[in-house]
Amino acid sequence: MGTRMSFLKAFLILAGSGVAFISVGGHNLHEWYETGQMPLHHGFNRTVSYATDPFSFMYEFGGNIFLVSMGIAAVFGAMLGWLLRVSAKLVRFKFRFWSFATSRAAAISAAL
Repeated sequence: MGTRMSFLKAFLILAGSGVAFISVGGHNLHEWYETGQMPLHHGFNRTVSYATDPFSFMYEFGGNIFLVSMGIAAVFGAMLGWLLRVSAKLVRFKFRFWSFATSRAAAISAAL
């Protein structure tokens, strides 16, 4: 597998996992905003509120904030990796063109 395909696979995995983290954490935080009860990760159709169980609520709230922040970091990391790869190709192209142009200019001036 070439480096282009491995970079594409890494980019898609990183960006996809980041979007998944953001969607799961964001959905749970949105449900808490709408109803006042936080859905539990480990229990189906179970919710907890701060009034009933403050420790579990803060645990779930912190976990969801962590998911959203790690998802944002993963998406930004994927975008930064792509941006650095594209800019490195542009810099490499400019360097090749500049070295080609200066070598031709030196050859022309030497011939004159």
